[in-house]
Amino acid sequence: MLVAKEVEIILNFSDCFRRFSRKQKETFKFIKNRQLIIFLFCVVSISIIVGIGSSINTLAVSIDGNQTILKSIDDDMERLANNSGIQWNWHDKVSQSNDGQLYKLNVSTTFSVKLLVDGNEYLKWVTGGTVDDILTEYGIILNSDDGMNYKHGDALFSGMTIDINRVNFKEYTMTEEIPFNTSSLDVVLPQGKKAPDNIAGVNGTKTITRRDTVVDGIVTGSQIISETIDKEPIHAINYVVKIAPEPTPVKNPSFSFDNLINNKTIFGEVIDVNSADFKYKKVLRFMSTAYSGDANSGGPRAANGEWLRPGSCAIDPRFCSELKMGDRLYITSADGKYVYGYATINDYGAGRRNDWIDLFIPNEAACNNWGRRDVNVYVLN
Repeated sequence: MLVAKEVEIILNFSDCFRRFSRKQKETFKFIKNRQLIIFLFCVVSISIIVGIGSSINTLAVSIDGNQTILKSIDDDMERLANNSGIQWNWHDKVSQSNDGQLYKLNVSTTFSVKLLVDGNEYLKWVTGGTVDDILTEYGIILNSDDGMNYKHGDALFSGMTIDINRVNFKEYTMTEEIPFNTSSLDVVLPQGKKAPDNIAGVNGTKTITRRDTVVDGIVTGSQIISETIDKEPIHAINYVVKIAPEPTPVKNPSFSFDNLINNKTIFGEVIDVNSADFKYKKVLRFMSTAYSGDANSGGPRAANGEWLRPGSCAIDPRFCSELKMGDRLYITSADGKYVYGYATINDYGAGRRNDWIDLFIPNEAACNNWGRRDVNVYVLN
């Protein structure tokens, strides 16, 4: 391109020179020497070429450190670069400087990085850097509980999307009902005795303190911080009345009152408690007493409505947590001298102890001989 323009200028100059020569033919008639004319023509041509050379500009284009040198009389540097096939995008970083006829054009190509935070979306064109640089650029400060899909020092790359999740916690209290349970209880009563009134159930209440995890305004989790029972529920009980059968004399054939009255060591059925055939859930050490009544004539009734008989026993349900109504037992004295034998809890007493049991012995003398005695209570399967 440069050579073509220089030739064009020389030809134009030659044409002007010929026209000038024709118009001024009379003036130059005295010039007869052909060599002089050629000499003058060369001098003028050299002057023009030197003038043109002094007007050539130099452009140094650097793209990401790769430099290209261009020369032209064109003083529009960007146009010269584009005409030479050197291009860049609008978002690239471009800087220009010049020192006389030396022009410098520095281009740094950029790529896009997207930032999603607080419901906003930002697009940033960068030449490089780290995630921390983007956060600093937009003044983003992360709390200790906030989440981010990249680390602060991760390098940026083209198409990168940095997603920040704001995490907050919300604590609040609420009151909830505690539903009551409903159960049925069999009650054995003599003929004509009025059944107890059913117990109506009442829900209880409790105060709960909860903490919700809120991510970008959406609740993603919840946990209970504390729970306080304000009112215990009253569980409903429906009594089912069963009529007690007429009393019949009952004797325990394995129970000898004569042995007990005469202070002999064995008066109940002896079982080898260490035998593999003897099955029990646990053994308890209790303090025992005895109470009496006439079993052969029917005697008094137990708390469950049955007639008291040898093998009946009582606990204090207010204090005893190890045993309950209906448990089947096998009882011996702790020293191994006496065996009370098999028994069933069907009565209540007022021993006011967790480890107390009252054994029914239908003979006053036998009761007195028993007295207070430590026993091993085997709770049967």
